[in-house]
Amino acid sequence: VGESVTDFEVGNEVYYSPQIFGESGSYAQYHVADAGIVALKPSNLSHIEAACFPLAGGTAWDCLVTRGNLQVGESVLIHAGAGGVGSIAIQLAKAMGAYVLQHAVLKISILSKTLVQIEPLITRTKITRKLFIRKQMG
Repeated sequence: VGESVTDFEVGNEVYYSPQIFGESGSYAQYHVADAGIVALKPSNLSHIEAACFPLAGGTAWDCLVTRGNLQVGESVLIHAGAGGVGSIAIQLAKAMGAYVLQHAVLKISILSKTLVQIEPLITRTKITRKLFIRKQMG
């Protein structure tokens, strides 16, 4: 732990998404990281669960906030709503006050419906895109 780092101590369990672009990578037993991208691992998450979140969460944030500029009251269609990025994107969009529609395979979509109450659910067999758009837009 660097001298100027005050939020972490040796032995803390942490997680982060390494800044690997333009660098030499991150597959190593030890890795040097800027303290600004590191967070304490919540005790109720395993190391594997914590390691998965920054990439999927960062991708969802980048799509909805940074690039999408999602605003309160807007509608957003999230494809693969039961996947890693999709399930986080649904929760993030709902927290931002957006109307969320999701597309997912019906068997998998039960998971995403249990994460956050969202309607409607668009499945491959339930409704065609053209019919869906007509139904939603009037």
